[in-house]
Amino acid sequence: EKPVGIVYIAIKYKNKNIVKKFNLFPKRDLHREIASNVALNMLRLLLFKWFLQKRLVLIKQLEL
Repeated sequence: EKPVGIVYIAIKYKNKNIVKKFNLFPKRDLHREIASNVALNMLRLLLFKWFLQKRLVLIKQLEL
């Protein structure tokens, strides 16, 4: 029997694969909503990290 509520979310970024496994609620409608929110949040955090790295590079360039 397959486990209910398991979802894998993957993002490929700069030749790197980020894969996370989540065990969410088994109710289908709630499961879909939470899974999509988790995926969007993973993407948001990755973009925020990228933005901070770019900003630090620009600040260092201005200091020179």
